[in-house]
Amino acid sequence: MDLKRLYLDQLDDAQRARFCSLAQTSDAYMRVHLVHRRRIPRPPLMNRLLTACQHFDPAVTRDQLLSWFYAPGGAAPANAPTSPSRAAVAGDAQGVA
Repeated sequence: MDLKRLYLDQLDDAQRARFCSLAQTSDAYMRVHLVHRRRIPRPPLMNRLLTACQHFDPAVTRDQLLSWFYAPGGAAPANAPTSPSRAAVAGDAQGVA
């Protein structure tokens, strides 16, 4: 399941408005934050997104939606902060650049 493709490519303006109504969010929030995975929705919004996705594509599962936001293998979504390695932290603590 590709939320970006579903939302931007497969839905027309009226369907996007219906999707947002079902998900109880705005088109702007969908476009800016969710379809580009800049934000990971909290559980209540995730549930509403699932309902909206299934309205337009009944085959979408919760696991597929979660995989959209939490990429397999632990890969972080775009623009997600990353933590430094232990070696880098240890080097910084000792004043080593």
